[in-house]
Amino acid sequence: MKKSYTGFPITKPEPGYEGDSTLWIPMLRVRCMYQHQMMPPILAVVDSGSPYCIFRTEIADFLHIDLTNVPRSSMGGVISGVQDVTYFHRITLQVENNWTFDVMGAFMRKLSVPAILGRRGFFDKFIVTFDQSKNPHEFEIAKIERPN
Repeated sequence: MKKSYTGFPITKPEPGYEGDSTLWIPMLRVRCMYQHQMMPPILAVVDSGSPYCIFRTEIADFLHIDLTNVPRSSMGGVISGVQDVTYFHRITLQVENNWTFDVMGAFMRKLSVPAILGRRGFFDKFIVTFDQSKNPHEFEIAKIERPN
């Protein structure tokens, strides 16, 4: 499946990129499910730099997942210092109405986007190719078929 990056208008370009008026981000539409609960579709960033599939804790709240007695850790971003508690719980994820599978979701309160599709849980199930030479940028995903 080929998808175009999602464009977001920017008012103040980064220094060195003064001509840019759009921030392009690879995103997929996903639904989070747990037991008999299903979220409305949300946009998730496809991020090969993220170690896990990460979701805002509001998603766990919506799905009635109790995060009080689950494995936890802490995680930060690309800069040191800022960290947040990360709660781990298994959920079902539906990607673009095409693929449904279980993932160990990492839930964080301070996540800046609704969801991130990371290396464990997404990139270990799909081959992802990014092509930023096109305008708008494109990416392609293909499910890795493994024998049972």
